[in-house]
This record gives sequence, C-alpha cells and structure tokens, in this order.
Amino acid sequence: MSSQPRGKWAANKSAYQAYLQKNKIESAYQLRPQQLLALFNITGVAPNKQQMKNFLQNCLLKYWGADRENLIGKKTKAAWVDEMVQDAYNCEVEGGEGGGEEEEATYEGPKEGKDGEKEGNEDMQSQMDVDQDDHQFANNTEVSGSAVETGGTLLREEAQVSRLSDQLRQRQFKIDDRERALEDREKALDEYEEHLVTRAVEISTREAEVDQQEILLSNKESGLKSSEQKLRKDKDSFRIDQENWEKCYRAKSGFLDESEERLRKKRNDDAEKLRALEVENKKVNLELREMTALLKEQSGLLADYAKVINEKQDEMEKKDEAIKQKDKEMKEMREAKEAKKAKEAKERNFDIEEASSALTLSPTFIPPNLQFWTSRLRASASVTAEDKSKFQQTCKDLCAKSTLVEELQGVNACWEKGQLVPALRKLKALVGGVWEEVKLVNIIYMT
Repeated sequence: MSSQPRGKWAANKSAYQAYLQKNKIESAYQLRPQQLLALFNITGVAPNKQQMKNFLQNCLLKYWGADRENLIGKKTKAAWVDEMVQDAYNCEVEGGEGGGEEEEATYEGPKEGKDGEKEGNEDMQSQMDVDQDDHQFANNTEVSGSAVETGGTLLREEAQVSRLSDQLRQRQFKIDDRERALEDREKALDEYEEHLVTRAVEISTREAEVDQQEILLSNKESGLKSSEQKLRKDKDSFRIDQENWEKCYRAKSGFLDESEERLRKKRNDDAEKLRALEVENKKVNLELREMTALLKEQSGLLADYAKVINEKQDEMEKKDEAIKQKDKEMKEMREAKEAKKAKEAKERNFDIEEASSALTLSPTFIPPNLQFWTSRLRASASVTAEDKSKFQQTCKDLCAKSTLVEELQGVNACWEKGQLVPALRKLKALVGGVWEEVKLVNIIYMT
C-alpha cells in the first residue's frame, strides 16, 4: 500500500525527491543542517523552529526515514530531530543556505498595529510636549488656555488607542493558540495514518504468506497425483493435516475480514475528522476576516488622529509667527523708547562749568553718568552682561578704587532688584562723602 503526504507539506513532494536524488541522499537521517534548511525553503513557509520540526518529522522522516539505527546509532529520534532543527535554524539566523535572517512566523497584523501604536504614542508625546510649552507660554503672555483642553482630548484618544491595541493582541494570542492546536491535530492524524500504513503492510505480508502456502499445497497435490500409489498409506494422515490447515485458513480468513472491517471503520472516522477540521478552518477564516476588518478600522482611526495632529501643528506654527511679529514690534517700540530717553537724558546733562563753580552738590545728587542706569533698571529684562560690566566699572571709578569685592556685592544686590537709590546710597557711603568734590564730577564725566 502506498501513501501520499498530506497537509501543507504535500504539494512539493516531487521537489523534495528531486533534491534528495540530486544530492544522492537515500535516507532523511543523512541530511545536514544546511540541506534541511534548503528543503524547508522549498515549502515557502517562513522559517521557525516549530514549523521546521513538524516538516522534518511529518514529511521527511515519514517518507524517507529509513535505516535510522545504522545512520545515527543509539541516539533517540527526538534528540536527533531537536539537534538537527536547532542547527538548521542557526544556519538561517547566521545567513547560511536558505536565506537571510527571519523571525519566527507570526501574524503581521498585530505587529503593524504595534508599530502604528508606537509611532502614534511618539507623535502623541511630541504633541503633548508642544501643548505643555504652549500652555506655559500662554501663562506668561496671558493667551487663552485652549491648548489644555486639546491635551486632555489627546490623552483620551491615546487611552482609546491603547485599549484597541490590547484587544488586538488578545485576539492574536487566541488565533496563535488555535493554529498550534490545528498543527497538533494534523500531526496526530499523520501518526494515525502511519499506523494504518503499517497495518496494511502487515496484512499484505500475511496475504503473501497465504499465497505461498497455497502454492505449496498445489505442489503437494501434484506430487500426490504422480505418486498416489506410493502415498496411499499416508493419505489419511495428509487428510487430517489438510483439515487442520483448512481450519487455520478459515480462522485467518476471519481475522482478515475483521481487520478489513476495522480498517473501513477507521477510514470513516478519519473522514468525519476531516470534515470537522474543514468546519473548524471555516470558523478560523471567519475570525481572521473579522480581525482584518478591525485592523482596517484601526488604521482609519490612526489616519484621522494624524490629520488632527497636523492641523494642530499648523495652528501652532501660525501662532508662533504671530508671536514673533509681536516681539519684533515690541522690540522696535523699546528701541524707539530708549532712543527717546537717551535724547531726554542728553538734554538734562549737567553743566560742567556750573558744577565746578558751585563745588557743592545736593545730598540727593545723582551723577549724570549714573542717571543713564535709571531707565535701564526699570527695564531689567533688556540689560545685557556688557551693561552690567559697564555699571561695575562706573562704581569702581566713583569709589576711586581699582577693584571692589564685598562693597560691589551689595551694589549688585541692589542692581538685581532694580533699586537704584539704595545702590547710590551705598556708593556714597563707600567713597566717604566725596560726592561734593570736584574730582568726583571729573571722574564721572571721564567715564
């Protein structure tokens, strides 16, 4: 009795046979890992350990697994299969014969969903950072807080996307379990078929033995006819032997009939199981179609979400442009105001000759060179490091000292707080009342 390979490995049996003949391989136990990988690649299935193991056990060893003891010794079949599959899979990972690196075969839908979820989370996080910056700017410039509401909406959308992703992963886990169960059932059916093939071979062997016995009996009958006279005295004993053989033959015939009946029942059972598998496959296909529809719906949601993000980004860019324009206008206004103050300060300059002739100054006198700093202190946001350095140098000149350490620290504190009058009083205390000296006036105008 001959047997044909079943399942997904059956379609390429002629290609397997051609490869084995080309490489002069008579038994699957002669295969090397690279050759196993090459045969597995003929199937077109993505390489992974479980699929390669099923292919080796249920196809190659089943139909070309002869001479095991002589080829692998006392090593068990399971140990040899695990070692061969591991070596072949390592060849695949390291770029050996059969292609480049491949991950274990999984359904690509959830993976794309994860990638999309990851990109969506990154975009969402980026948008949340932008919204947070906008919210901070809005607090500083008294802009409307609509960005906070937008951030809350985005967080709710992110939670919804996360829940949908969890549902997709759970559905994928269920489908993977169903696929593994189907593979196990297919393996069990293949083993059962192998058992039936073995039983059929045994029955064929017994039939051959019966045929041989019939031939022997025919030869004996010919001998009896040719030597009937000689064997007449043994006829009774032969008749007894013949009757015994007929009883044995009837018993064996009955056994063969029973075996055929059992075989017929088992074939019917196999047909029922195949029909059940077809029904199960239809259910799995229906679930896969439902999963595909869910994935399409998820993709549409992600596309809408990306569109909303792009619209928000466009709005933020427009707001940034408006803010930059407003900053430019404010800068021009500050420059115009400072120019006006400089002009007014120049008009209020102290007359040097009149000050020299008076030799005395008012206790509330502010040196003209320090009057420049009054307007700057009122707009401390526009003060630069260079301005602070010039102010420190003016303080040094007023104190007639080359360096100031502790004294200047107190003045700096007043500078940072925008308190000009306390700073001038500290300077007056430092120079010991020299405000009324002509030398002080000359120093001020020299600086």
